Amino acid sequence: MRAVVAFLLGALALGGCGRDAVGAEEAWPELETAVQRSAESGEPLEPVESVGDRRWDRLYVFGPYTPRTEIERRIGFEWKGATAIESQDAVQLLLLVDGKRVARAVDLPRGRADFGCLEGAPVKRKDKLRVSRKRGKVAVVTAAGRACRTPGRP
Repeated sequence: MRAVVAFLLGALALGGCGRDAVGAEEAWPELETAVQRSAESGEPLEPVESVGDRRWDRLYVFGPYTPRTEIERRIGFEWKGATAIESQDAVQLLLLVDGKRVARAVDLPRGRADFGCLEGAPVKRKDKLRVSRKRGKVAVVTAAGRACRTPGRP
């Protein structure tokens, strides 16, 4: 009986995560490669280059401790995906949105690249991003022509 209860609880937990969610342990190699290349070359980063072949129209960035209600308010629909940002400060959530569905969700460690300047307004496919890195520091991604609204960021 315990085995049956455990199985049912596990099935419910997995079912509640939604198919949209990408586990935090999954890498986003296209993004990491594009950010590294842009940081080294000084050339702008085009969001389209950094996401591979997924279909999307908006990229949203959410910082640590962003509540689920705020995520859903900003993207404009209910999202049942899994994320660690509600309880951790070591990750930022990047959501690729296509219409009314999440095409990809990644909890990206803040130590890999800092997307905090992109919190607020969504990034569109046509936008250009700038990547800067000071020696020994994490790469910081900003939108060309948009001021960074996050306190303490360039």
